[in-house]
Amino acid sequence: MTTLDEVLARIEALDDDFSFFSSQDEPPEAAAIDALERKLDKPLAPAHRALIERLGACAVVADEKVWPRPELYSIAPLWKHQWGFEVFGVSAEAPLDAVKQTKARAPKGLVAALGRSCGSTVGYDAKGKLFTWASGEEPSAIEAKSLFVVLDEWLKTLAEDKVQLAQESPEVTPASPESPEDEWLDKIADLDTYHRAVPELMKETPAVRGAVIELVGKRLARDDSQTELMFALGRLTEDARAITALQHHARKGPAREEAIRALGEQKLDAEHVVPTLLACLDDDDDGVIYAAAEKLGDYAAPSMVKPLVAALATVQKKERWEFGVAAGTIYETLAKVGAKAAGEELATVVDTLAKNLAPKERYAALHAFESLIALGPKAKAAVPALEKAVLHDDLYFSSLARHALASITGDWTPHVEALRKAAKSKDSAVSAVAERGVEDSKRKNR
Repeated sequence: MTTLDEVLARIEALDDDFSFFSSQDEPPEAAAIDALERKLDKPLAPAHRALIERLGACAVVADEKVWPRPELYSIAPLWKHQWGFEVFGVSAEAPLDAVKQTKARAPKGLVAALGRSCGSTVGYDAKGKLFTWASGEEPSAIEAKSLFVVLDEWLKTLAEDKVQLAQESPEVTPASPESPEDEWLDKIADLDTYHRAVPELMKETPAVRGAVIELVGKRLARDDSQTELMFALGRLTEDARAITALQHHARKGPAREEAIRALGEQKLDAEHVVPTLLACLDDDDDGVIYAAAEKLGDYAAPSMVKPLVAALATVQKKERWEFGVAAGTIYETLAKVGAKAAGEELATVVDTLAKNLAPKERYAALHAFESLIALGPKAKAAVPALEKAVLHDDLYFSSLARHALASITGDWTPHVEALRKAAKSKDSAVSAVAERGVEDSKRKNR
């Protein structure tokens, strides 16, 4: 059986005709990988988790000088389209993010783990069984028992095919010449060139900029996996038409979540962002709701309370909501809104959080407790609910309740000893939340 070390050794053995790109300088922390699993709503296969723990997310790509790119649908042997691959994992870059690529590529029930430049994907089901599929096709089971085996074979094939390509010196179908607008879009979508390309494009005529903005939608219509193009559009928000386009894509189309993030990442006035984000809370996709709620936290205002509470009620009607991230993000945003609210709006925030302290699933309560902790004395109305939660049989809920009560009342004395004891629990979830309470008590009492 192929091991991870063998795969990494084969990557190291590639010559300079291949480039290796990793999503980050350091491997992701365990908490980031756990968050990835929660967003996927599925456990990672052991081999996929091991890859992410070592690499985060990565890609191996052949140099265009030695492996000229045929057009995706040109008449050429399949192997000539297989000049690289990606390992999806923890990444801020959409093409390498396992959650975004699973949503964009994977049939229901499967997790996308590996992507090949020819357009095929390899992933797995809840039992870890591996499948491969191309866009629009039904997945087919594959014999490989591990993602390591698949990667090892891909790497071996890459090296062999590069040699064959050099020996054949074939006539590769040339790419169609790009228009100036296509070239601009390629530049602003490239992480290596966008910093200088965007200011240069803004010097172009309004007609050229408008054509580039329109091309984003056309390209996404052709290939809805190119969600990184939405962030290219987000870099052009000095042009009001780009803002309008982002607002449109946030409400319609396959890249709604990416459009929300691109819109929310720009330093735009609330009037350009908040109405669109509030409208996105009504979306059927929990990922869209999560992204909208998260970005609304940057514009926290008391007027957001009712829409956020309504969105929470919608999410909680869905099966298995306790394992998602949309509800937790809404709690966090409510806390940010509550920090600026008073009167009826504040009361609604605190009441909503206080009603969500004892669900069946632990994770579903974590952000509700943490939001009350963040509100501190402003969450005084939640004290009766928290005093009840302290009596919970599960030390996880009890420890969180003690932390919240102490943060609200300012009195740590009745709780700190119980938190210290819980911090020694063999249950890692209990010890983690209790330890945070102990550390917070030290900071408050300095």
